[in-house]
Amino acid sequence: MADDLTVYRVDEAAQILKCKPSWLRDQAKARRIPFHKISGEYRFTASDLEQILALTAEPVKKAPQPPARSTGPRRRRTPPAPSTDPTVRPLRARRITA
Repeated sequence: MADDLTVYRVDEAAQILKCKPSWLRDQAKARRIPFHKISGEYRFTASDLEQILALTAEPVKKAPQPPARSTGPRRRRTPPAPSTDPTVRPLRARRITA
């Protein structure tokens, strides 16, 4: 039960959370985080600190998925239409001579 009664001052809580005491004070003053006010001072329990961490957690972003590949038939290159001009001949590859 003694662990349940542990209360941290602003500077102690800030050290545990690795943040500035002024940030913790400002957030408590704006009532954005859980706290206790004892004798006019902000105090934090271990449960408060856990809730603060949960409140400030950033959601995980999923990596964008690449577009799905088409499963349909692939397009084939269509050969060029034969020319109607009798002077035009189709291209032929050159011979490589060494």
